[in-house]
Amino acid sequence: MKKLLWLIAALARVALIFSIVICDELIGKEKESLVNAAVPVIDIQPEGAIYLQNDSASPLSVTARVNDGGTLSYQWFSNDQADDTGETSVGTEAVYMPSTETPGTYYYSVVVTNTNNSASGNKTAKTVSAYAEITVNPSVAQETESPRYVTAVNVWNYPTEPDPAIPSGYTNWVRDDMYDPAQGNILNGNAGTDGAEDWIRLAYKTDSEVNKRDAIAEIAILVGQNTQPPTGWTKINIDLNNGRLSANYLYLAYRKVGPSDTQAIDFIGSYSGRIEVSNESRPGYSWVFYTGAGYTGLNERADLNKGRPTANWIFLMVHKRPFTW
Repeated sequence: MKKLLWLIAALARVALIFSIVICDELIGKEKESLVNAAVPVIDIQPEGAIYLQNDSASPLSVTARVNDGGTLSYQWFSNDQADDTGETSVGTEAVYMPSTETPGTYYYSVVVTNTNNSASGNKTAKTVSAYAEITVNPSVAQETESPRYVTAVNVWNYPTEPDPAIPSGYTNWVRDDMYDPAQGNILNGNAGTDGAEDWIRLAYKTDSEVNKRDAIAEIAILVGQNTQPPTGWTKINIDLNNGRLSANYLYLAYRKVGPSDTQAIDFIGSYSGRIEVSNESRPGYSWVFYTGAGYTGLNERADLNKGRPTANWIFLMVHKRPFTW
């Protein structure tokens, strides 16, 4: 009788163990069959930019996709550093317009969430974008007590590196920084590695709005040694390339404002490096273009080292503000 009871108990234990294994296997298969919401894929990341204070900004945007028919939603965050510590929620659309009200450097990112209520597993999945660095520099006009305009520009050439002192009667050198005249090195408009050319420097003068009718409306680069400027323009007769090494003869020319002008220059800066077709000027800034003999392009941005293949690419840019005669 004892042996029979022992056999029954053993069989019961075997049945229990078998049922547990079967249940675990069924549960595991059920878990394996669950389908989660797809993780969003970001095809185009938000891009950083540099602005002047209170200039119009371009919107930050992100392009994302999923392949499971889910719905995408967006959550933008702003921070003063490139991480999620202390970040602030700022927007819930696919695009976000960054503020340029306060100078500083800001980092923006967006969390893209896919919601798929048809998923049998996790119904949401998220992806975080790269950080877009937005720099807001102080407005040039705000650095003075009253609005100012550029009323004079000139060019100097030196056989050796000149003293950094600003020429008498001028406000500042044109510097190797297109946004802030107080920052960056003085622009050497003849910089390069293919010879020992003269140092070429440009300086400008700013005056208060009282003298605004003496403001400069436009500047351009004339191509060709004997090229004369258009009617109403003034040519500065110093070759920006010093005529050396088979480079083009380039001359700065400018036009003062007239009754029909609605904008005038308040700052002259520069940009060094190759310019791609997609690289557009920042809000409020305009590229300086070529004109005159030897000029064949249409709205071709003026490289001050045109014709020198191993020299730096140097471009002038001007910032303008509203003008009324």
